[in-house]
Parts: sequence; structure tokens; C-alpha cells
Amino acid sequence: MESVTAIHEYFDSADGRVRFQLPSVETQYGWQHTSRFYKTAQILRDGPISELPAKPDSSIAGVKFKNAKSETETVESHLKDFPVDALIVVKGGNIVFEHYKTMRPIDKHIWFSSSKVTGSTVIALLEHEGKVDVQKPVSYYLTELKGSVWDTVKVVEALDMATGLNGTEHDEPTPDSRTNPKQVWYQWAVSIGVFDNTIGQDKTPFEVLATMQRKRPGYQAFEYNSIDTFVMNRIVERVTQRPLAQEFS
Repeated sequence: MESVTAIHEYFDSADGRVRFQLPSVETQYGWQHTSRFYKTAQILRDGPISELPAKPDSSIAGVKFKNAKSETETVESHLKDFPVDALIVVKGGNIVFEHYKTMRPIDKHIWFSSSKVTGSTVIALLEHEGKVDVQKPVSYYLTELKGSVWDTVKVVEALDMATGLNGTEHDEPTPDSRTNPKQVWYQWAVSIGVFDNTIGQDKTPFEVLATMQRKRPGYQAFEYNSIDTFVMNRIVERVTQRPLAQEFS
């Protein structure tokens, strides 16, 4: 229990909120117990379960590749030397490879950006049903952003992370979006509670987004940005009048 308390104290600091994104001894626990540190929502399942038969392929462990340093590794050596909590490979509806390092098969792990597919999948369904037109500007659905640069951003541009706006997650001229309180992305993270408000900020998420500016036309570049995902999820909730977790369930 003392070690768990120490991990809570580690992540409860302002710096700890930032470090929650980075692999460490502490995140081996934190990434599997996220609801102890952040508010989470349950996505419920219903209907029959699709069984995935196990058909192990031992050759996968020996697959070779070159890493970022141009060194040759195997899947097995990479899983041993790097902070990979678990890996599962599914092919043709069969589980062909499983590896668990810091967790068990029954444990739950934070999705991080893998969860971005939930909102975009629901958007696709709503588009199919004629409830969302991805060619309309974002502000058509999120009226709080009317009168801002989002009047010029189509929903599809946000879906494709090609808005041309500033405030991106990694691609600012100085790569300090996650650490510089003057950056739009940092201020947005504060507004949604991802970062502690140590800067005395008094803005809603939409008020932060309304300050964003255009730096290039849409679709000139792909710029990864969780703000775009936030926008998509809010459109889902505005159109369906239900929380995203409930709609996705």
C-alpha cells in the first residue's frame, strides 16, 4: 500500500500530470488504474461475444526489424527491452501471438489515442444516417465556436486532422505544446482537467478553441491533434443529445 500511495503522490503533482503520458515504473500501475487518477466513463457491451480462438504462431517472436537507430531487433527482444505492457496479434479472427509483461490478460489498460476511433466511428454512422454533414463547418454543430476561425473549418478537416490551425499537439514551431502554458494545446488540456490549473486560467474548452488561428489552408498538412478528437466527440454529443460513452455503447 505504501508504494501505491507514493505513486498517487507522484501523479498528483503538476509535473506528474504531464509525466502520466510517459512510460515509467509509476505508469506501469497508473496506466492500468486510470480511474484512480482521472474521471472515466464505462462503455457497456451487449449482445453475443465474438470468440477469438487461439492459434499461436511462435515464429512471430523471431520477426526482425530495424529500430529508430537502424539496429536490428526481433519482436521478442523489443518486448523484453522496451516498456511494452502487453501485445496481442489477431489475424483472420484468431489470436496468433500474446505477450504480457506488466499486466495480466484480465487487466484493463488505458486506451490513450487508440480511443480516437470511437468518436470518428460514431460520426461515420451519423453521417450514414444523414444526421451529420461532414462538409459543414464545425461551428454549425458547435455554436459556441461561431464567430471564430472554426467557421472556416469543415468537420471532415477536423476528422482528418488537417485543419490548418495552430495549437497542434506536436507540430508547433517550438515543440513545447505540452509544457508551455502560453500554448493553445496546454491551455486546452488545463480547461478539460488533463493538466492541473497552476496558471490561474479561467476559460472553458470552447473559449480556448475560439482563440485558435489559421496558419495554413486545410489539407496542406496532417497535424496530429487531440483537440480535433475533442471537437468530433462534442459534435456526437450535440447531435445525439447523449454522452459519447452512452452513444458508443
